Amino acid sequence: MTISRRISAAALLTCCLAFAQSGANSPVEHRIHQLQINDRPALEAFLAAGSNAKVPVGLVLTDNQLCTSKVNLTVQDEPAGNVFDALASQVPGYAWTTEHGVVLISPKELPQNTRRLLELAIPTFRTPSGTLVAQWFDLSMNVRAVLKPYEGTAIDMLEPSGALKRAPISLQNATVKEILDVMVSQPPVGAWVLFPVPQDFSAAADGQFAAVLSYSATTSVGRISCAAESPKR
Repeated sequence: MTISRRISAAALLTCCLAFAQSGANSPVEHRIHQLQINDRPALEAFLAAGSNAKVPVGLVLTDNQLCTSKVNLTVQDEPAGNVFDALASQVPGYAWTTEHGVVLISPKELPQNTRRLLELAIPTFRTPSGTLVAQWFDLSMNVRAVLKPYEGTAIDMLEPSGALKRAPISLQNATVKEILDVMVSQPPVGAWVLFPVPQDFSAAADGQFAAVLSYSATTSVGRISCAAESPKR
């Protein structure tokens, strides 16, 4: 994906601040000191690796392969990049890279609608200081406003207990992926998971097209499924 515009200097600073403060040149240089993965779904393993290394992660699901593929790995003081290499090698058709300081795990070939949603531009995105979940719901409402501008939006939001508030975000003409990257890069860092996008592209606005989580939260990774749930409206 070519990025040629959009995010203001302040937003880029917010996105990269955690890693500048850590002293690491790249998130994949963060070391994972100990991690044992025994016959676990690849989705859960990638999130566990990101959480262990305190590296923001984005996962793109186009089917249930990351849930059905089971992986095994024993890690003792390895760079996060080596761990992502080892995990990706056990999931045919998937690869990883880094963009905006976020480790992106996705199929090597993206379906057209998946790419369209990731590249969907939000003309103006502003969300106040709040929890990661609250900021995600602001994004969800903005996506719905772009895809279905003549329909209202009403979503029930369930906040995890003890969730920490994050800095406000203000972006112009940023894509859905860029906004998700900024969200999970703010401390405490976390991860986003994009669910399979329906063939009717506008229907992506009707359900929960993605999920976000903070590594500091008590929310179980296992609660993130490979199928999007439809929040109440």
